[in-house]
Amino acid sequence: MREKNRSLMAVLAMMGGVGLSTALSLEGGEKPQSNVLWIVTDDQRYDSIRAFNRIIDGREMSELGYVESPEVDKLVEQGTTFINTYCHSAVCAPSRAAMHFGRYPWHSGVYQFEYHNRSAAHWQSTLPERMADLGYQTFHVGKMGFRLKEIQEGGKWSKGSIPYEQSVGFKQLHLDGLTAWGKSWFYEIEGKKLAEPLQNVEYFYTPEDGFTYLSLRYEEMFPENAGKTKAANERYDILRHYNKRKGTHLDKGMILAGVSPEWHCIKPHFVDF
Repeated sequence: MREKNRSLMAVLAMMGGVGLSTALSLEGGEKPQSNVLWIVTDDQRYDSIRAFNRIIDGREMSELGYVESPEVDKLVEQGTTFINTYCHSAVCAPSRAAMHFGRYPWHSGVYQFEYHNRSAAHWQSTLPERMADLGYQTFHVGKMGFRLKEIQEGGKWSKGSIPYEQSVGFKQLHLDGLTAWGKSWFYEIEGKKLAEPLQNVEYFYTPEDGFTYLSLRYEEMFPENAGKTKAANERYDILRHYNKRKGTHLDKGMILAGVSPEWHCIKPHFVDF
């Protein structure tokens, strides 16, 4: 069995339009001598980071408004910031694919949210797979959104392939109450099976209140929770963008900004335009 004496932590929490290029080369059976921590965030404009506003635009806040990003600001203070860098694609999924393949979208053929066929003749192994071959232990936690499948015997597609040796998906983190926000389908709630599933329900979690489901349909099914969706939107000062055709609803629409239930600080989520 191949000895693995080092670890790779690829934290793909809210992955998206941040470019990363990594080159690795070890000769003569040399073992890795360092750990690699890879943190990627999703759909985040540069001016949603307060430190970047200071460095690039010479101001504290974004053109879009108030920004607070204490943890990323700490990383900026401790490391090196590159301000003349470009993502491989303006769309999040192709950008994630480019990071894993080390190839531009027009070479990988990944332009949208499609699955990638690792059974294809031109397939090349991904960055974490190559790092594993070099002796790293690879581990991913959070959102990956890097969709791999392969064709099995009989021409059937596999359910999916994970390029990391260990992986903990973000959806499971949400359901385990390890994140402040989540979104999922529910076939049962609090041990009670539902006559029909609740689809794409957003929810908040705090140690004090447990799960708060943002669903008017849920409130109809469990009348004792009536009014909680409206109260949560007001408590966390949720700002949403609505599809004009679908109209305005308390439990629908893309969340643009609000107060984090976990950290109680402003956490903007700006959309890439």
